[in-house]
Amino acid sequence: MASGYAVKQAADLMDAAFLARWTDREAIGPLARRALGVIIRRLAAGEGALPVTGLFPDLAPGEVADAIAELDHHDLVLVEAGAVVLDALGVAALMGEAVTIHSRCHDCGDPLVLRTGPEGPLEPTTAMVWVGTREDIRAKACAGL
Repeated sequence: MASGYAVKQAADLMDAAFLARWTDREAIGPLARRALGVIIRRLAAGEGALPVTGLFPDLAPGEVADAIAELDHHDLVLVEAGAVVLDALGVAALMGEAVTIHSRCHDCGDPLVLRTGPEGPLEPTTAMVWVGTREDIRAKACAGL
């Protein structure tokens, strides 16, 4: 059955503005970079959403909040209800190693398992990512498979 949706590769979605945003993201501060590393490792370990409070018990809460806000501003994490969430599809590239993503279809609820590496999927899959224009800029991250 043919779909009414265009199927594109990630490279088809890249444009000069997108690439400029990624260059801007590389300029995050040292605490934000440290926080991103911790967040990626903990989410990759399967911890799920991470509460901002207590993320770094050795630092002042305001410092941690500022670092997380910087990451959120640069669209590297998404903060929802006081917790950090991250797009699972980006973890392999950010970590530089293969990961297994366990998710569910947002339409039918069926379980999805995707092995992916820094360069993309490691195995053939029928999973698709739906990308579209969203009115709310805060819903900017790809949050589902």
